[in-house]
Amino acid sequence: MKAKQSLFALTTITISMILVGCATKYKPIGFLGDGYSEIRTKPDSFIVTFKGNSSTPAEKVYQYALTRASEITLNNGYRYFHVTSNKDQSRKMDYKRTYSNSSTEIDTEGFADLEVDSSSTATSYTETVVRPAIYLEVKCYAQIPESLEVIDAQYFLDNNPR
Repeated sequence: MKAKQSLFALTTITISMILVGCATKYKPIGFLGDGYSEIRTKPDSFIVTFKGNSSTPAEKVYQYALTRASEITLNNGYRYFHVTSNKDQSRKMDYKRTYSNSSTEIDTEGFADLEVDSSSTATSYTETVVRPAIYLEVKCYAQIPESLEVIDAQYFLDNNPR
């Protein structure tokens, strides 16, 4: 029985590490809180958000939010949209990690915040993890309005792979 429990725990940890280590794909918001979501605020206006995980570049998060805005624009009979407002909703988290050393030699390369206690065999460092997220307010148009910079939704989708 203990062997089955250990195997289950090991499998669960392995799958979790694989999921966390991969960049967020273009998809609706999922179990882990990453992906896109939208809210219609008026017949021609939406709020679009995209949340990535710590392996997703901020540029990709912005691209995915614009991809979703383009899809919503076309699905509602419009061709163009204007981003009326955007907010960076990225979350920054600091984790302090402590490891037990099995030898007295410690590799500190790449760890600016490394604290080594020479009287013990423990090493601690702080790791900062950023989960990028973007919030866009979008207004859709059938024709290009004067004096507004708009995005052609069809052109955007045709030229930016998901």
